[in-house]
Amino acid sequence: MPAYAKDAAKLAVTRARVLGRERQLDVLAPISRHASGLIDVTFKAARQTTRFRQRIDSSRGQLRFRHTITRAQARQATGILTLRYRGNENVRSQVVRLRTAARHARLQTTRPQIADGRLIAQGTLARRAHGVVRVQLDWSRQGRPMHYEASARIRDGHFSLRERLPAGTLKDIAGRDGTLQSHVLFTGYAKAKLRGEMRTSRSFQNAGDHRPQPCDANARHRAGRSAIKTTKRLVAQLERLGHTVTLQTARAA
Repeated sequence: MPAYAKDAAKLAVTRARVLGRERQLDVLAPISRHASGLIDVTFKAARQTTRFRQRIDSSRGQLRFRHTITRAQARQATGILTLRYRGNENVRSQVVRLRTAARHARLQTTRPQIADGRLIAQGTLARRAHGVVRVQLDWSRQGRPMHYEASARIRDGHFSLRERLPAGTLKDIAGRDGTLQSHVLFTGYAKAKLRGEMRTSRSFQNAGDHRPQPCDANARHRAGRSAIKTTKRLVAQLERLGHTVTLQTARAA
C-alpha cells in the first residue's frame, strides 16, 4: 500500500480526427500536469493498426500531436483511437478509447454528482449523435484503483442519468483515499461521422459534503519531494565552492 493516495490522470479528449490530405492523426488530449512520461497510442482503421508512443507535455498539461498514418487509414478518415497512460509515482493509470472522425460531437455536460445515493449527470450533443453517453467514476481505496460506469441513452441531442449506485460502491467511495474523478465519454458515431469526445472533472457527494480531502496530503508529499531535491542541489553547489555542509534530520517529539 502506498504511503499516500495517487491522483487521477484526468485524461480527456477534446480533438481526435484524421487529416486525409496530410495523412496524419491529429489529437488534443488534456491531462493532469502531474502526469509525465509517454502515452501508448493505438489507431485502428482500414483493417490496419498504427502504434507509437507520444510524450506528455507536463508543463501545459496536455497530449498534443500529429502523427503520420497509412494511406488506407487516411482514405477511410475514421477509426478507433486508444490512449493508454501507465501512470507514475504520483498519478494513476488510465485508458481512453473512442472514434476519430471529421465532425465535432459538441459534447457539453454538467459536473456529475452523487446525491441521495444516485449518480446524476446530464448534457447535450450534436443532434445527429446516437447511442449512449458513458459516465465513469474513478477513485482509489487503500491504494487500489476502483472504477464504476453507467450509461445514459441519447435522445434528440440530450442525455440524462439518475442511476442508483450499489451499496458497496457507495461504501467504497465514502472510504476513498483521495479525490473522486468523473469522466463523461461519447465514443463517437460512425454513420454520422461524429468523433468521440470526453470531458473530465472532479465529482462531489451531495451539496453539503465538505469533508477534508486526502488529496491535500498528496500535495504535501509532492512539495516535500520538491524541497528535498532543491536542498540537494543547493548542497552540491556549496560543496563545489569548497564549503562543508552538515544536514540535521528533525525527529518527531
